[in-house]
Amino acid sequence: EVFHVKPGRVSTIFNAIDTKDLIERYQQKDPDKIREELNLNPSNRVLGIVARVVQDKGHEYFLRAAGKLIQNSHPNIKILIVGDGPYLRSIKDLVNRLRMNESVRFLGNVNDITYPLSVIDIFVLPAVWREGFGLSIIEAMAVQKPVIVTNIWALNELVHNRVNGLLVEPKNVDDLAGAIHELLNDKELYDRVALNGAEMVKREFSIPQMAARVD
Repeated sequence: EVFHVKPGRVSTIFNAIDTKDLIERYQQKDPDKIREELNLNPSNRVLGIVARVVQDKGHEYFLRAAGKLIQNSHPNIKILIVGDGPYLRSIKDLVNRLRMNESVRFLGNVNDITYPLSVIDIFVLPAVWREGFGLSIIEAMAVQKPVIVTNIWALNELVHNRVNGLLVEPKNVDDLAGAIHELLNDKELYDRVALNGAEMVKREFSIPQMAARVD
């Protein structure tokens, strides 16, 4: 619009991931061993976020939503926070204030994203501001993890509500807690969005697909 380029001359080429390599590394992981290393027992339902720990990523709302579920309906929930950043101290302080120390594991930066993904049941990224792409979401979807993200640009370009994931409104703790609760209790929905997400990534975000769109 700014440069008066005709729409027919504009196309979007999304980022891509090496799905073959990611899935191979994921399949090589031993979830039982990793659960033992992270002090998770078989009954724990594991929620995870993989993101730089900055205020815009919504860690606070994730923790508050999970905390409501732990107190009320899902005491067996455990949380993996993967990543580092300037907001980490504040998030750790919040965990202390919410008395969630026993429920949260801080993994810091990891070299292989399939390590936490191998034990995560639901991937959550409740960003409060627009995202550039959401690479970690695509990686989670590729290994058939159901995702919950906020209804912001460009996350709602990747996730279509109740089709290949769940969308919630930014900063809405009750909305997020409800989405997590629903996935934990509705196996049909859980399996459907996880499978659709994996198929979408294979169809739209593999390296061959990205290369084919460059002409």
